[in-house]
Amino acid sequence: MTEPLPHHFDSILHSGPRITILSRLVIHQAMGFAALQKSTTLTAGNLSAHLDVLAKAGYVALDLDERKVVRRKTVRITPAGDSAFRAYVREVRALLESVQSTLPPSAAPPPANA
Repeated sequence: MTEPLPHHFDSILHSGPRITILSRLVIHQAMGFAALQKSTTLTAGNLSAHLDVLAKAGYVALDLDERKVVRRKTVRITPAGDSAFRAYVREVRALLESVQSTLPPSAAPPPANA
């Protein structure tokens, strides 16, 4: 039996923190750095490092507002990031459907209150 393998997962997105970041941004389109950090539970340094990778790939844009006393960084998803995220989700779904189709039938139905 041949095992199903991902054909072409985006290596930029195939990282838990980065897919988490984009999953938030695809819903909200843009978030402040602090809100994104709270939502992802990443440390500031870890979030910054992953945002740098995503920005270099063109998946997010980082806007810095220095007009205020406290500088505010806003992160927004780009059209390329939105497309890459949606393509990644399609690939994961296809892989899961492939795996599911190879599973043997369940011996017993799951409990009704599970």
